[in-house]
Amino acid sequence: MNSIPSIDGPVLETERLVLRPPTGDDYSGFRALIMSDRGRFIGGPLEDEGRAWRAFASIIGHWHIRGYGTFAIADPDSDTVFGLCGHWHPGGWPALELGWSLFDGHEGNGFATEAALAVRDYSFVEMQVDCLYSYINADNHSSIAVARRVGGILDESAEVPGEGVLAWRHDRPATLA
Repeated sequence: MNSIPSIDGPVLETERLVLRPPTGDDYSGFRALIMSDRGRFIGGPLEDEGRAWRAFASIIGHWHIRGYGTFAIADPDSDTVFGLCGHWHPGGWPALELGWSLFDGHEGNGFATEAALAVRDYSFVEMQVDCLYSYINADNHSSIAVARRVGGILDESAEVPGEGVLAWRHDRPATLA
């Protein structure tokens, strides 16, 4: 794939990660995820290359339409991307979502939690949001564990974007007040 100029957006840095707007160069990891069984937790698995490409294009397009979106989670030394974390709020979505997905082989290292904490704090401090939600399939135990680690509270009264989905509410931490 040809190198695509970066989206004009913030770059967040943590101890081990760089979170930056995604480019077309980041498609291959997303494609592998959305077309795998693990993709069932993010709208897949998609068996058609065209649908996978359009799903990734919607992630990039979200930045252009909303001015914010999902970051690529990258290694600061090599710029190797091994996941996505950030905001998702397409038309008809119940509320601003904080979501995360790691590509195969990168789970279990705390990357999702580290990235989610960075995006959560950015959301409250820089974007001045009141609250975020993480919409997680009830069977996605790994993601539920991340939601808990970043301070999410199960909100059984919240509207959800699908059957079998739980809403984890993230309120502004007292440390950011």
